[in-house]
Amino acid sequence: MKIYRAFYESRRFSFEAYGTTRDKAKRLMINGLKTHTKYYQLPDNDWWNEEDIGIYEVELGKAYCDYSEL
Repeated sequence: MKIYRAFYESRRFSFEAYGTTRDKAKRLMINGLKTHTKYYQLPDNDWWNEEDIGIYEVELGKAYCDYSEL
């Protein structure tokens, strides 16, 4: 089964979201970043950029190194 991992690195936190499609993983990540913004009372999502969200495909039951299958 293939899934998609979205990730975002800030100065203090590492974020991850997983979805069955690229779009779902990205939407989950955006929602998570917005939730984090509210939780920490940060100014209006201006600390992250959607373009900086990384997404890659992984398959369950396989090992990876530096985002490549071993």
